[in-house]
Amino acid sequence: MLDALLATRLVFILGITNLLLVSSIFVSCRCILGSAAGARLMKMGWYASLSRHHCHLWYLLGVSMTLHIIIAVYLLGFPF
Repeated sequence: MLDALLATRLVFILGITNLLLVSSIFVSCRCILGSAAGARLMKMGWYASLSRHHCHLWYLLGVSMTLHIIIAVYLLGFPF
């Protein structure tokens, strides 16, 4: 089905995407808004937009992680 090189590249790209999405979810978390840094961030337009899309980021992370796991298991096999 998938070429091994392509599968390896996809696993790597999806891994980086997962890290970026987790970071974005952490930064856009409503719990941070209680801090002084959160109050300053909320005044910035890009942060307000990121915070508004917090829930959508979770769905993207779910899709990205699912694809990452499926391709990694396909490429490397199930270790157990």
